[in-house]
Amino acid sequence: MMKKVILGKNKIAYLRRGKKGAPKLVMLHPLFTNSICFRESIVDSLGKKFDILALDFPGFGLSDPLKNKSHTLFSHTKIVREVCDYLDFKPFHLLGSSLGGVVSINFAVKYPDYVQKLILHAAPWNRTCFNNKFIDSILLYLTKNKRFLRAASKVKGKVGDRIIFGGLRLFRKEYGKYDKFNNLSKYSYRTMDFRATVEIIKNIQNMDLAPKVKKIKKETLIFVGDKDNVVFPYKVQLLSKMIKGSKFKEIKGGTHSLILDRPKKVVSVIRSFLLN
Repeated sequence: MMKKVILGKNKIAYLRRGKKGAPKLVMLHPLFTNSICFRESIVDSLGKKFDILALDFPGFGLSDPLKNKSHTLFSHTKIVREVCDYLDFKPFHLLGSSLGGVVSINFAVKYPDYVQKLILHAAPWNRTCFNNKFIDSILLYLTKNKRFLRAASKVKGKVGDRIIFGGLRLFRKEYGKYDKFNNLSKYSYRTMDFRATVEIIKNIQNMDLAPKVKKIKKETLIFVGDKDNVVFPYKVQLLSKMIKGSKFKEIKGGTHSLILDRPKKVVSVIRSFLLN
């Protein structure tokens, strides 16, 4: 069951599950979704060996959008720290997928004392990581989706719109199936706040995190699916060259929604890295 913590004027939802007294593990979700992507298939499996905390970023899942504040890489990083401080959940291993990976990179550099081992899945560390062919392929979809076009017209500027709509189309398909399977249709990508989504994309898409990545001193695992059509696998692999001593794993047949496509394989890779 999801719980909420009040941080100032913001309500942030989180899931706490696993074995008390076991090594702690924080899990940060991708864009266009929330902590639902870790539930059942991954959280329950890893919960046998770890004490797990998975939270919803502001404006996603059951977390409220930030009030009177912009949704940025730095605000998300601060929220993660505040939730962990409030729950006295530290130090911990940190796992971030896609957007969660970007936040994890920033977190590991800004708050190194909190992090033991770091795991990054398909983290787009600069704008060249994105597959523009995928983004362009969904432009035709825009003409058929008037609802989101109307919403987009209310947002100043066009930066990031293509990525937003591409993600919506991708996760509409993948997470729709997941919702139906787990009877969680009210807790899904449909809860995503449009303003929060646009703001975080506009904030991170032009960032080059290479200088931050090179400062990471933690034992790190980086993995990606070889069929990822949102970020280029070879760009993700470059992270392992920038983080000294890190390990890289390419999972065959995995797409950008790898945590849903191949949950058993993901659990195996994570468990092997953290327990060895």
